[in-house]
Amino acid sequence: MKKTNQSYLPATPPKIPTRQEFHRQFGGVVTPRDFNSAYPTYPSYLAPRISSAQQFDRSCQRDMEQR
Repeated sequence: MKKTNQSYLPATPPKIPTRQEFHRQFGGVVTPRDFNSAYPTYPSYLAPRISSAQQFDRSCQRDMEQR
């Protein structure tokens, strides 16, 4: 049997954003439904919320650049 040297870890560790970087983006609105396990979370429910938060981030970025 051939022995292979395979690593599943990335060559460089992922960059962890700083507190300032985290606070520059809108993470979206958290609703009680997000914590209720009686309601399954479907991608069709999450995708529009993620997209909306990204659009809000882009519009804020444009506003900041225009100042």
